[in-house]
Amino acid sequence: MPDFWMRMEKADAGLTERATVLRDHVFSDGALPRCTKEGAIRFPDGIRIHARRALEHGATPAQVQEAVALSVVAAGIPAYREAIKLLWGTLWPELPRPAGP
Repeated sequence: MPDFWMRMEKADAGLTERATVLRDHVFSDGALPRCTKEGAIRFPDGIRIHARRALEHGATPAQVQEAVALSVVAAGIPAYREAIKLLWGTLWPELPRPAGP
């Protein structure tokens, strides 16, 4: 469990328990498989966590990248750029990381 959730559990165990149940329900296989759903996240820690989970559930790096590209519609190109920077080594470990901010 990430440090954030452990801290939140101490602050409000009921909320984190309900959030976990909701998350598990939303991310379960349905019309979209879990590997696709795991890619559609927009916050830095979540991007890393859910990209890893998507790969563990059978997504390819190209599928994760395409799911992250959906953030362009909801949050714009800057959000997509930041997500890709966070995932560079996960999606394309064989390539050097891009330079600069």
